[in-house]
Amino acid sequence: MKTRKILKIKGDIENFSFSSMAQAAGTTGVSMPMLQLAKSKGCVAFRQSRIYLLPLVRFLFAQDREDLTDWKARGQKFTALLAEASYLKTTGEVISKTVALECLEAILSVHFTGYERALQELPGQLAGRTAGEIRETLSKFVQDTRDAERTAIAALAAQAGREAAKAEGATP
Repeated sequence: MKTRKILKIKGDIENFSFSSMAQAAGTTGVSMPMLQLAKSKGCVAFRQSRIYLLPLVRFLFAQDREDLTDWKARGQKFTALLAEASYLKTTGEVISKTVALECLEAILSVHFTGYERALQELPGQLAGRTAGEIRETLSKFVQDTRDAERTAIAALAAQAGREAAKAEGATP
């Protein structure tokens, strides 16, 4: 975690100022683009090649978040993130939310099928058995269920990969 020095103001806070945007940004933590945006919006903190702290703080707190958004930078970031997401989909590292939800529903179905099977098969298999035999039967049942789930999940993952590739127009 990045730590900052505590700003110690000596004298009149009304007249406390910085000699440059870099100094103001480094001391206050307000980013350079934010300072530039404040200046372009007519913030009165920028006077005679100095940046006055108190008017800057008042200006920043008086603005709506939308007013202080650097839309150009945000658009560039959005475009870059969109390109990255597209690339990750093409490489198969990312799937769509719809495909992910369909896979989760299928996985839950496979999992709950194991519970249903247990409710139907186990009472008859366990009736009249000793504790050791019950433990052995349950252990085998759980292992068989896990293996069946792994196989079904692997098949779902392969199917999701094929569907994602087909949706993107790529070949798997």
